Amino acid sequence: MTVEQQVRDLLVHEFGVDPAEVKEGASLEGLGIDSLALEELRVVAQDHFRTDLENARISKRDTVGALIRLVETTTTGMAGASS
Repeated sequence: MTVEQQVRDLLVHEFGVDPAEVKEGASLEGLGIDSLALEELRVVAQDHFRTDLENARISKRDTVGALIRLVETTTTGMAGASS
């Protein structure tokens, strides 16, 4: 499963986002991710991808695509680390 698919699954299954709304250009805020949920998303993504997003700049104005790219960037070279 790609990082993109995994991020989409997290948004749908962990945060109750409608799968039809999870598009690359959709803002996290538009998907109902508020400030508190954003911090929860950071923690859930860190645990799921086994990466450090503590210092990553994530805003509720960011898009799903930006979040995917952020996770891809932080997990580069870590393929196979989570199995």
